[in-house]
Amino acid sequence: MKRAIIDCRMSEKCRKSLQNQGFELINISKNPHYDEPVSAHPDVFIFVYENGIIAEKSAYDALSKHLFDFSENTSLSIECAYETSSDVRYPDDCALNFAKCGNALIGNYRAASPRLLETAEKMHYMKIDVKQGYAKCNTCVVDDNSIITEDNGIAKACAKEGIDVLLLKNHEVKLGGYGNGFIGGASGNYTDENKNKFLYFIGDLKTHTEWKKIYEFCGERNVEVISLSDEPLYDCGSIFFI
Repeated sequence: MKRAIIDCRMSEKCRKSLQNQGFELINISKNPHYDEPVSAHPDVFIFVYENGIIAEKSAYDALSKHLFDFSENTSLSIECAYETSSDVRYPDDCALNFAKCGNALIGNYRAASPRLLETAEKMHYMKIDVKQGYAKCNTCVVDDNSIITEDNGIAKACAKEGIDVLLLKNHEVKLGGYGNGFIGGASGNYTDENKNKFLYFIGDLKTHTEWKKIYEFCGERNVEVISLSDEPLYDCGSIFFI
C-alpha cells in the first residue's frame, strides 16, 4: 500500500491527483494549540526516518488509528515524542521540523525534541545545525545528496558538508496567514519499488519564476518532477510518503 501523509486542508485537486496515482491519503488534523497556518502541517507534527515515525501526540493518535496495519509493516514503528497541552509558538513548534537528506539531518538542534535527538544519535546521522527553526519547511529534499531551499543559512551549512544545493532567489510559495511559505513545505520526494525517484509539488511548479532551474536540477539527478495541480505552489507542510 502506497500512503501519503498530508495536511487535511490540501486542495481537492491535489488530493485527487495523489489518489489517482494510487496513494492512500492520511490526513493530519488541525491542532488548536498551534498557529492556524501550520496547525495541520505534517512537518510540524511528525518526523519520518528509515525505521519509523516520531510524532506529536495528536498526530501519533491519528497515525496509529488510520495509518498502520502493524502485521503489514512490522519493521516500521510509530513513537510519541511529546503531547501538546498549551499554546505553542515559534520556535517551540519546530521540535520535529527536521529535514533528512541521506545520512544528514538538517535542523535547529536547540529546538529539537529529546526523542528526535536520541534517534539522531542512534542512527548516526550527520548533524547539520542551522538557525532556521522551520528547517524541513525550508528544505526540499531532491535525493540523498541534493536539496532546494530559499534559506541562505541552510544552503551554506549543507554545501559545507558536501550536499548539492539549489538556492532559490525568490519566495513565491503561498501560505495563507503568512507573507509566504517555503519550497520544502510545498513538496515531497518519493522513490518507488523500482527505485525510480519522483518529486511532487503541491500546485504547479511552473507558476514559480525559477521553475526551469528546478526542473534542470532535478533532471540532472534523474528525479522526475510532478505537479499535482494547476494551482500556485502552496505550503502544506510537506508530503511524507511511506
